[in-house]
Parts: sequence; C-alpha cells; structure tokens
Amino acid sequence: MGFISLSVFEEITTRCLLYDARFLRPVRLFSVAYVAMARHIRAAGGFYSFISHGLGRELGLIAGITGALAYSLFEVSLLGGFAYFANGNFIDWFSWDIPWPLFAFGAALLISIFCWFDVELSVKVLGIALIGELIILSIFDILVIGQGGGSSGLRWSSLNPVKAFDSAQGIGSDGKAIVGAAGVGLFLAFWSWVGFEAAPNYAEEAKDPVRVIPVALIFSCVAVGTLYTIMSWALVSVYGTNTDWSKVANAGNTAVINGKTVPVDYNNFVLGPVSAAAGEFWRDALSYLIITGSLACAAALTNAGLRYMYAMGREGLLPRYLGKTHPVHKSPYTAVLTWGAGAVVLFLIFRATNHTGLDAYFWLSPQGVIWIVLVQALTALSVFTYFRREHPSEQSWKTTVCAWLGFAGQIFVLALFYHYETFVAAGTSIYVKELFTIGSGTWSVPVSWLGIIGVAIPVISMGYAYTIRAQNPEKYALMGRFVNESA
Repeated sequence: MGFISLSVFEEITTRCLLYDARFLRPVRLFSVAYVAMARHIRAAGGFYSFISHGLGRELGLIAGITGALAYSLFEVSLLGGFAYFANGNFIDWFSWDIPWPLFAFGAALLISIFCWFDVELSVKVLGIALIGELIILSIFDILVIGQGGGSSGLRWSSLNPVKAFDSAQGIGSDGKAIVGAAGVGLFLAFWSWVGFEAAPNYAEEAKDPVRVIPVALIFSCVAVGTLYTIMSWALVSVYGTNTDWSKVANAGNTAVINGKTVPVDYNNFVLGPVSAAAGEFWRDALSYLIITGSLACAAALTNAGLRYMYAMGREGLLPRYLGKTHPVHKSPYTAVLTWGAGAVVLFLIFRATNHTGLDAYFWLSPQGVIWIVLVQALTALSVFTYFRREHPSEQSWKTTVCAWLGFAGQIFVLALFYHYETFVAAGTSIYVKELFTIGSGTWSVPVSWLGIIGVAIPVISMGYAYTIRAQNPEKYALMGRFVNESA
C-alpha cells in the first residue's frame, strides 16, 4: 500500500478536520477571485485560458499540460482505488477473487463508453449513486452526533484551532511522521478538494455561465466543506480516545464502538463505525455506493481532463486529433480513446510491478495534486494581473486581496508537499522512495522521482511554449484564445 503510518492517523485525521474547516477560508478567497475572472473569460480550457490571459501564454501552457495530466492521473488513481475495494467486496460477497486490473479495465471501458456517446452522461448516471453515498454519510453524521459520539463522547477538542499546529509527539516511531501531522493534514485537506475548481471548464456549455458558474463554485465550497468537516468530526468522535491506531489497518482487527464489536481493518475504517452507529443495512448500502461513487468521481474528473485535451488539441498545441468531436454525438471521442488507452497502460505497469490499485491511488493522486495546486496559485495571480491590465476600473478586494491571499496559500501548500512528499506518498517503489535530501531541518526537501517529475513537466511545458513562440508565431498568438467571450 504505502501511504501514511496509521499510528499517526488520529492526529492527522484531527488535523484534516481542522484544516478542512480552515481551508474553507482560503478556498473561498481563491474562489471569489476565480469567479471574478470567470465572468470575463469563458472557455473549455479553464485554468489554461485564465492564465494565458492573465500571466501570458507561456505560463498558460504550463496550466494546460499539467492540468490535462493531473486530471488524467486523478481518474486513473480513483479507478485504482475502485478496483481495490471492488476486489475486496467481491471476495466478501461471493468469495470471488477477481484480479483488481480486471475491475480497473472494466471501469475505464464503462466511462469511455459513456463519454463517447455523451460526455455528461456518465456523471448524470453515476452522480445518482454519489448522491446516495453522501446521504448515507449524512445519516451517519446525524446519528453519531445525536448519540453523543462514541465511548468518549463528542471530540470537541478536535475543533480547537490550536491543535492544528501542535506537534504529534508521542505518536509513531518515525520522527518524520511525528512532526509531520500538521503539514500532512493541510496537504490532505487540499487533496480532498480537488474537482471544485473545474466548474468554469463547463462555461461553453452552460446556458447562463455568468450566473451558473459563480453559484456552482461558491456552493461547492460551502456545502462540500461543511460536509467534510462534520464527517471528519463524527468519525474522530465515534472511534473515541481508546483506539489503538497502530492496529487499525491490520487485517481482521476489530474495535468496540457503541458497545458493538465491528471490523475496523483498512477496508472497514468507515464501514465499521457506520455499522455500529446506523446498522448493517446502511453499512451494506454504503459498501455498494462507495464503489459506484468512486466511478462517479472518476467520470467527473475524466470530463475535466478531456476538456483540457480537447481545448489544446483544437489549437494545435497537442496533436490536433485530440480536438476532434464525434460527427453524431459531438463528444471529444478521440480524446476519450487516448485517455482510455493511457489508463490501461498505467494499470498494466502497476500490475507488472506487483503493485495494487490502492498504490495507484496513493501515488498518482499526489502527483496530480501538486500540479493542480501550482496551477491554482498561478490562476490566483493571473486574476490580479488580468484585472489590473484589462479592467482597471473593476479592480476591488476580490481581485487584489483575495487573489494575493489565494496565491500565497497555494504556494505554501506546495512547499509543504515537497517537504513531506516521501511521507505523503510513501513506499519502496523507485517512483516514490527518497533518492536524496536537499537541505536540512525545517528547510529539508526529500527528493523522489515523483517530485522530480512534478518540477520537470512544468519546465518542459514552458520550454515548449517558448519554442512555439519562436517557430510558429501564428499558433502562439492563438494559445488560450479559443472562445473568449467578454461578459
């Protein structure tokens, strides 16, 4: 597997809760600035189009290429997680040990078929399952809070802002893990929010993007943030203070929750407490919906990634066949085929190297997150420069204070990731293991291939942009300019 030591899980979960609550503030600030620019720039390219207009085409191409890669990796990682849990559930339900790659291939094929015929169809169908999953988690939250939490009551101390910056001393045998909880908690909070920023990518299809896009962004920040915070708090509370977190992930491990002995191994970390608080019916329903919900999330992020591929394909920045639409269904079918083939190749690599679908989730997701955080930082800064240059009369706190705070917050999180990268994505694989360390102490940066790739792709993208500017000025002039409607 390779993620984080479960012996520090309580501390990190508590910090995720705190940072989810506090992350509402920087996300709202970023969203306010983001929405202001979305009223002027409406295109399927999203970040790519925004940054191209605000900071220039070179940085815009960084956003386009890393954005397309990031969302593609998110999709593959989610399907890896889906395959891992589907394998476990089929063993429990039918005693069928179906290799996880078969589930992953099947899911990739299903999403590709949906997107081939209608790029939105997969979200509409699977979104119903995702809503069902959220309903069950909400029921769990209500029951836990209504019952006063677990054996130790409601963990009000977990809401103490001071704890967000406490060291996790005394938990875990790894010194790095002990001091890493605060930074990792903040990074995981950002990780859990990936996807909310994709709303402007649908501006070309929205009937009233000036009204719909801002509402979608702000609602996602408030509603989803509130749900994350309450769910994390309920989960921490129901486990109580007597849980041996070093054994939670062990196969066959159980815990007594609300007077009931329930399994709390890795596959049942949430399902066990749901069973104790709400009953077996809701536990079984959630076990089904977690699988379909993962598919829904993967389908939604697939749509976002396809839009970046399509936007750059039609401008000739990526192979032009990616910018083609189906003559009947009007879907970006060539981009769909490319994504599907890439997903299959990655799954085969993980299987050939004896790694699991869960490894794909825990290793590929951080790779995508660092690019999304970088692109969000550049987007925040582009809001400031765009309004200062193009619409000086419309400058306000939304395009100055919010933009700069959003930029600073994202850069801070990016620095945290590189400080803790081999802790967030841990393992012995050459892809994630520490190669060497730059610096020492607070300023140390462990270097892995994951981190190297995280820097190399943006640098290569910028070099590609400068090459286009020198060799093909006409193409350069069109970068990030396809579909630009002024409000």
